[in-house]
Amino acid sequence: MLTTKDILLFRKDIIYFWQYMKSIENYDMIHLVRSYDKINLNSEDIYKNWSWITDEIKNWKTSSKLEMYIHIPFCEEFCDFCPYYKKLVKKNIESTVEEYVDYLIEQFHFYAPLFKWSKFKCLSVWWWTPSILSPEQIKKLFWKLFELFEFDIHAYKWIEFRPSSTSEDKLKAIKEVWFETIHFWVQSLDLNVLEWMNRNIDTEEKVKESLDLVKKYNFSRTVIHLIRGLKWDDVDKFIYTLEKICSYWVSHIKIYSMVTTNFYIKKHYSWDKDYFYWDEYKKFSLELLERIPSVLEKYNYSKKRDLDIQFQWWGIINNNYNQEDDKQKYWYWDITSGDINLFWFWPSARSFREWKISYEWKKKVEKKFDSKKKIYEGYIISEKDEMKRKIITWFREDDKISIKSFYDYFWKNIYDYFWKELEFLKSLNVIKIDWDNILFLEKDKKRRLLWSCLIYWREHIQKSFDQYKIYYSKVFSWNLM
Repeated sequence: MLTTKDILLFRKDIIYFWQYMKSIENYDMIHLVRSYDKINLNSEDIYKNWSWITDEIKNWKTSSKLEMYIHIPFCEEFCDFCPYYKKLVKKNIESTVEEYVDYLIEQFHFYAPLFKWSKFKCLSVWWWTPSILSPEQIKKLFWKLFELFEFDIHAYKWIEFRPSSTSEDKLKAIKEVWFETIHFWVQSLDLNVLEWMNRNIDTEEKVKESLDLVKKYNFSRTVIHLIRGLKWDDVDKFIYTLEKICSYWVSHIKIYSMVTTNFYIKKHYSWDKDYFYWDEYKKFSLELLERIPSVLEKYNYSKKRDLDIQFQWWGIINNNYNQEDDKQKYWYWDITSGDINLFWFWPSARSFREWKISYEWKKKVEKKFDSKKKIYEGYIISEKDEMKRKIITWFREDDKISIKSFYDYFWKNIYDYFWKELEFLKSLNVIKIDWDNILFLEKDKKRRLLWSCLIYWREHIQKSFDQYKIYYSKVFSWNLM
């Protein structure tokens, strides 16, 4: 039974959380609700830590979903909106990239024994320009990868290409090394937009030429990525881009919201970032949502998920695409949703292990592999942390929490750990509980995430916020109060 003191504390926290939520773009809180007690790690530490999870996978004690990321961090020029880690290369491109390929192969050899009896179900190669690899480097890197690691026969393997660096010999090479899905980051087809983002070599003609080559080699899936709301973009220009891409009969389209730096917004708009995102950008996105359905109907596409401004990306699928003809039976979402273990080869990204540890490189491309060099920062994930992450993911992406699924995953009853929070939400008519499900009565996603803050407690969020507010306010577009 909740006491009066419990209720007053919860109500006080709700007020605090609401102020907090107003400052977060896309209502994405996952990066803030975690421990920031950092530890330094080397590759031998990572190996030891992962050996526990591979043993648990073999003994069916944890999810068998294994995903691998490989990052090719080189760009020949920087898109001015991009807030992520990358390395500029204009001279000696071949030798610089070759050095990195050799580094990755050394890593492959070091970590391969960990996964001797495991199969990966997904391989993602992206961020930022994997197509900077030469055909010879593509074959060298991926023949070695597939020699040392085993992938499921239906694994979802995809690689990102940039239209301006796409060539027939490169497409032929990635087809030879068993990729069936290719992604193109097109962003926009409008020349003014492209020029302002420093990407004017990726013209409409070059995009069309690249897609024609892809069709020649019969890839199972071609995915186009667009970004809405870049400098000089407007609704008419974006709809023109979308219509053109739809007319090329690609299998999938993803439309992303713009994640950028504070500097970009001030430079191009001279607006306060909060005003930009919650007023001008919101109006732009809502108008797009009114125009997009007619385009999809015209070209026989449909939405793969709800088109909602609160989502970071909108998914569109070609109705003529037949998954039965696809050599890959998995969707990316089949692998990456739910319970998963990620192993990532790249700087600035995270490898996540269920309950045990998450770690990241210190944003630097290394030239020589040294298993003893402490190039990683990590933090421990407790079982309670993982429970909270699981619950907030349900709040964000689903309409209910399965009590049975929670028990099957943790071998514990959700009520034993969160009964006060659940009873308080029930008293507010935010949730309803039946014999197996906790149903979300609140349909507004922003307010739903507000309620989920209770699961993490004020002390945890305050700690995360205090430690990282300076970093996030400088690097990303959200303003952390």
